[in-house]
Amino acid sequence: MRYEVAVQTPLAFHTQRQYGLDLPPPEDVVIEFEGRRFVWHATHTGPEGQDCWPTVTTVVANGNDYKAERVAMERFLSAVSFYWGQGLEVVNQTGAGWPGEMDPPVAVSERSGVGQHLHEAPLELVTLADPRLTRVMGYYRDGQATASPFYQFLAFYNALDVACEDSDGGLPAWLRAQAGVRAYHWGDDEPPDDLWTYIQDENRHAVAHAVRDPGLPELDPNDPGERARFYRDSRLLADLVKDRVRERWGPHAVSERRRPLDVHEA
Repeated sequence: MRYEVAVQTPLAFHTQRQYGLDLPPPEDVVIEFEGRRFVWHATHTGPEGQDCWPTVTTVVANGNDYKAERVAMERFLSAVSFYWGQGLEVVNQTGAGWPGEMDPPVAVSERSGVGQHLHEAPLELVTLADPRLTRVMGYYRDGQATASPFYQFLAFYNALDVACEDSDGGLPAWLRAQAGVRAYHWGDDEPPDDLWTYIQDENRHAVAHAVRDPGLPELDPNDPGERARFYRDSRLLADLVKDRVRERWGPHAVSERRRPLDVHEA
């Protein structure tokens, strides 16, 4: 038996080394993660031949209880989203009785859009064994996946909050120390004098509290200027999450073990 999830994401993988400018076509690939094998099915079609989003599957040890596989799947998807920096949202899921690891998936979802981010599939995706890092990547995946700039901001804020809980002064002190970092995010606008106060009062509280005390700014979700501001600030927080992860867990908090060269390529 397998546990299967169809995922809405532009990510696709191949196993061929790239030579020149031509990219190899997407393939169905196996990626190892935390002692399990996950199959990324990229080439299947729907019952009427329509293009489908990828489906990710993993073999289930006990068909009557596959909670462990469901948790492992979520951790894998979060690591994939974090490592390649792409949105990834589960749109369909099921337990399927197929015996073969590479058999066509049952959980499918018709694809909309044709854009792809194609990467050479690693043999294994490796993360440091730290539950705080795992939680950071979970929030980061939510931020990448949501289309709402307001809830995208909130997810990245939560990821950064978790990543900063061990630093002196926590998130407020760490954000204030980033004054001048990634200044290009502000474009022609003046950066705030106090990054923490700006992020907290004008963004975080405004998202969490639709109605605020008199004199405090409230969000208007129909204001295109507000939406643009939150998209900008969300990208800033996403970059700061990556900065903090590298600072706390090192440059290889998430890394890949590459596939060995084929004998004809060596």
